[in-house]
Amino acid sequence: MKYMIHFCQENALFNQKTMKKAKTLSALLFLITLLMSGCFLQPKKAEKPVTKIGFIGPLTGDGASWGADSKNGLALAASELGDIQVIYEDAACSGQQAATAAQKLINIDHVQFIIGGICSGETLAAAPIAEAARAVLVSPASESPDISQAGDYIFRTWPSADSGIRLVGQEIKDKFQRVALISEQDEFGMGNRKILLDIWEEEDVIDETYLPGNKDFRTALAKIRTFAPQAIFMNHHTDETALAILQQIKEAGLDLPIYTNTNGSSEGLAKEANNLAQGLTFPELPTDLTGDFQQKFTSKFGQPQAMLRVAATTYDTVYLLHKLISEYGYDATQVKDALYQTEYSGVVGKYQFDKNGDLVGAGYRLRKYPQ
Repeated sequence: MKYMIHFCQENALFNQKTMKKAKTLSALLFLITLLMSGCFLQPKKAEKPVTKIGFIGPLTGDGASWGADSKNGLALAASELGDIQVIYEDAACSGQQAATAAQKLINIDHVQFIIGGICSGETLAAAPIAEAARAVLVSPASESPDISQAGDYIFRTWPSADSGIRLVGQEIKDKFQRVALISEQDEFGMGNRKILLDIWEEEDVIDETYLPGNKDFRTALAKIRTFAPQAIFMNHHTDETALAILQQIKEAGLDLPIYTNTNGSSEGLAKEANNLAQGLTFPELPTDLTGDFQQKFTSKFGQPQAMLRVAATTYDTVYLLHKLISEYGYDATQVKDALYQTEYSGVVGKYQFDKNGDLVGAGYRLRKYPQ
């Protein structure tokens, strides 16, 4: 009996030792598995915060070439920075579509920073919505003088057309007494028209207008021919419209000095410098860009469709906003206040804003094709 009890005790002790060894072996095998799978004590990489930015511009319609250059400039900057999410909205140079896009970006996508519009009508329509929501809106291309009064949260990295239009308007005033003005009925065209008519208050002027999208100017040009002006000012918005007007001026036999607004430096008109646009005079901004932006842009997207400067100012706008958001957080009011105090150097040059959010320091000069 004692032997049996002793045997059972020894057997139980043996079983306990065996179970301990088995547990130890299982734990060791589990540990080896973890190490081999790379899961053991691997620190979780912190995700880089993403900055959400909205874009409003003409991706379809007559102004699509301008929208494409701006979109591509934004895409280039975003790819370099690596932590930007862009939500693109097509406004097709329409104020109504731009307003709808701004509402979506702010109220549905919860965006606090918008780049756009490109067309002045887009910017002026989106501005009240951004202002009411305290969202920063920065236009990299809109020129209408009316944008200066659009709101405290509204900025532009492209200068107002005011100084350029005054420069070319004064040039015409000094040379001619009878002038023909043909203007597009949109915010950009009507803003320029008002400035020109103020400058030419003492001149004889025939003042013709046309609806956006119109391509038949023969009736207006017949009236202009009867008026017998000494010069014509073509106050257009898109290349397609400008080329149609120039072609029909030629067909009408109006061999006169022709002037235009700041859109005269577009790629479409530059290609016609020795043909339809020969002799065309317009105000332009300096086109010198720093660094290798042009090479980077053309290698990725090819030649600009409208104007390289539009792509470059959009590119600079992305970097400027990214810099301030990194410093002040995703807070539109903080970034807005910082923008008024900022001096930033980009590929286009120095950016500094006045009390209206307008770019200061960028000067226009007159150019005449084919120079």
